[in-house]
Amino acid sequence: MNIRSDLGWEKYLKPFLYKRLPDGTGWSAVLGTMCALTFMLLVVTGMILAFYYVPSPDKAWDSVQYISNEVPLGNIVRGLHHWSAGLMVLLVFCHLMVTYMHGSYAAPRQITWLTGVCLFLVTLGLGFTGYLLPWDMKAYWATVVGANIPNQYPGVGNYITRFILGGNDISGFTLTRFYSVHTLILPTCLLMLMAVHIYLIRVHNLSDPRERLGGGGPPPTFRPAVSLLSRAHQPHHPRIRLHLRRAPVAGLLRAAAHGSEGGHVHSRLPA
Repeated sequence: MNIRSDLGWEKYLKPFLYKRLPDGTGWSAVLGTMCALTFMLLVVTGMILAFYYVPSPDKAWDSVQYISNEVPLGNIVRGLHHWSAGLMVLLVFCHLMVTYMHGSYAAPRQITWLTGVCLFLVTLGLGFTGYLLPWDMKAYWATVVGANIPNQYPGVGNYITRFILGGNDISGFTLTRFYSVHTLILPTCLLMLMAVHIYLIRVHNLSDPRERLGGGGPPPTFRPAVSLLSRAHQPHHPRIRLHLRRAPVAGLLRAAAHGSEGGHVHSRLPA
């Protein structure tokens, strides 16, 4: 029995999973993988916490204290879940901004970009719904403030706030609703969006800057801003070619780097 042949590895899976990366691909390309790994860590730690957490107003706070003080390594598991949640929000935001600055939202990757934006919104939703679960005063009043933000919208604002809270005020219904959304609905949405997102990335591969230049001159070299500024004091560092129409911030950094040497910058926008 040849498992690789039975699974169609050589004919189907290997060509789909193994893609040649575009030239000049940097470390920013691993941000998406880091987001996925952080989500896996959140899933594992969340499952462990769910064994001991009780989503009821009279038991929620006590169950959190029991996890932190009585469960073996419970405080570490809870800390990993807490800090990984904040890290995932930061990583998804950075991944989104890098994609935007590189112009990777352009055709044929529009749907990939839209699924990425939806993933960021779902990640924010997971952070918001999970914040109430410790059921302490900080979580209570943070949820009050967050849930009443839509209440300022004319017409439908009050209905949105009532839907979030499960009533006019925070109660046991709010806690169970947040727990259900946090552990069932939003993770399911995130997994489905991730599957579509990864599939589209494998279909279209990573964005190549040369695709957006249309063959007009050599491809641009995208370098981190820290690397660019650290080399600004060198008198003979190589000129970094940037496509200013697509990367205005990088163009400003280039101008600042050359200007710091006392020279004059003569940049011409591509036709």
